[in-house]
Amino acid sequence: MRRVLITEFESIVEIGVRDLLVAGGCEVIGPHSSLNRTLISELRPDAVVVDMDDLDTSAVAEGLIPEFPGIALVECSSSTLRMRVFPAYRFGKSVDLPMSADLLIQAVTYP
Repeated sequence: MRRVLITEFESIVEIGVRDLLVAGGCEVIGPHSSLNRTLISELRPDAVVVDMDDLDTSAVAEGLIPEFPGIALVECSSSTLRMRVFPAYRFGKSVDLPMSADLLIQAVTYP
């Protein structure tokens, strides 16, 4: 079971993201109000999902990618229905995709 750490989203979006991940067979950790090196080191998630519309959190998450190359990062936007995926071991390279349940699950469960 993939462990996915999520940060805070607007409440309705947060419920939707959590429900999608759980339905996709993931163990959801969070939501956490802040993202930092210590939290990731202690929780050891397989993936991190953050609110792309929260520019501060997205910047922190992108800054942590080089330190944790085995963790996938998915930034989701509720305002534009898109997501930016930084797959594990791709060393900061990302792809922008439309937001969908299937693509979100694939992004966090891709080996």
